[in-house]
Amino acid sequence: MDKEILFAFIRTLVALPLVLALAYFVIKYGLARRGFAQNNAGGRRMRVLEQMPLGSKGLLTLVQVGDKYYLLAHSENGVTLVKEYDTLPNSIKDGGTVSDLPDFKQVLQQKFKHYTGRKQDDGAEGDSGRES
Repeated sequence: MDKEILFAFIRTLVALPLVLALAYFVIKYGLARRGFAQNNAGGRRMRVLEQMPLGSKGLLTLVQVGDKYYLLAHSENGVTLVKEYDTLPNSIKDGGTVSDLPDFKQVLQQKFKHYTGRKQDDGAEGDSGRES
């Protein structure tokens, strides 16, 4: 029984370095040729800056290639160039929330005043005594 355990231990000590060496060479040379591993010696020319899902089958991607920026739309039909930018678009505060938007009631009152030329007090004349 002791000989079997010793033989299994020696076999593991021999096999482990071989597997590690094989994994190293596959990653270093095999995957690099297929584009899965990055070789930083030449520098990167392309970078994905941001991605945003559009439902279950769509995706928007902002990509930098050199000094240009491209907004790409991905769908099951392929990839489409949406817009090309010379400079990076401004970032959206608060992660794209709508907290900075004005209240709908205020916007509606302003548009009503603009088109009718009438002035309304904030809620006094336009509500007709009803609450929503």
